[in-house]
Amino acid sequence: METKRWSVDDSKPAKELIMEAAEYIKKGKLVAFPTETVYGLGANALDSAAVDRIFEAKGRPKNNPLIVHVRDIKMAKSLVEEWPESAQNLAEEFWPGPLTFVLKKGKKVPSNLCAGGETVAIRMPANKIAQMLIEFAKVPIAAPSANRSGKTSTTDSIHVLEQLNGKIDGVIEGGLTKCGIESTVIDLTSRPIRQLRPGPISLSQLELVLDESIEYQPVVIPSSIKSPMKSPGMLERHYQPDKPLRVFSTREEMLEYLKKLPDGYRYAILSREDVFKNQRLGGEPHLHILSDDPKQFSMLIYYHLQIIEKEDIQEIVMVLPPDQQKWHAVRDRLIRASSN
Repeated sequence: METKRWSVDDSKPAKELIMEAAEYIKKGKLVAFPTETVYGLGANALDSAAVDRIFEAKGRPKNNPLIVHVRDIKMAKSLVEEWPESAQNLAEEFWPGPLTFVLKKGKKVPSNLCAGGETVAIRMPANKIAQMLIEFAKVPIAAPSANRSGKTSTTDSIHVLEQLNGKIDGVIEGGLTKCGIESTVIDLTSRPIRQLRPGPISLSQLELVLDESIEYQPVVIPSSIKSPMKSPGMLERHYQPDKPLRVFSTREEMLEYLKKLPDGYRYAILSREDVFKNQRLGGEPHLHILSDDPKQFSMLIYYHLQIIEKEDIQEIVMVLPPDQQKWHAVRDRLIRASSN
């Protein structure tokens, strides 16, 4: 299969190119496209055969549901059994944006989209290209991250093609995504309301709007479990680069490990500081420094992991960001991506 490419300026998207991509969606084809979080692998969410093609292209477990992207609240309401006041309040505050609701699915939602479960995950993307694609396709678009299942999510079309070229029908090349990690997911069917996946919108932001506490305990599901999940991003091992990623709780722990590495052992250090300063490390280290700002770090973490994993190294090492709410989303992704 030849993967069609549409090069689009995300600040001023070319209408005719996105309309062509939307025709692909209408015909049951798969189109990768940028959102403000990561690139999504899109298909008509109401076409069960097209939804099956997403699972096939990604090699995704059938019990891992897909997120549906909608153009407006009206479209979202058409997909659910009920639209609670909590959804309305949060949508008015954070949509369009990186916030996904889990709600009771409506009758027209295909079962395979929801992994056979009774709920559906929905969000309204803020990216102009994504909004126009849904508008021109005139259907909600199911779109998990555009990468092979379990691997690092893609934030640039180059990395989409590296993983999925020839497996999907097209990709809209719209530059680097702005958030860099996947959306926050909250379950509005549970009491208390639960956060199933941390993301760019924090727990405190959500609680401020709802004026109630939200429960959050990271959900870790072994890959051997086959029952339906309520949300993507809950598997114990996920977002993994091709090279092993070893994470440490503290800088001291990492340095102690690195000092013992044998000569010739090639590794990459992904850090928020210059760890070489006044240190004698073992092996052959390659240092990559990212910003100490959570938003900047989040925007570039997947991008750097995909670049680093192609280097002539044997593993990637890094210290986890602090256990603070502003870092929770990144910590969650890195722990699930780690090999230790």
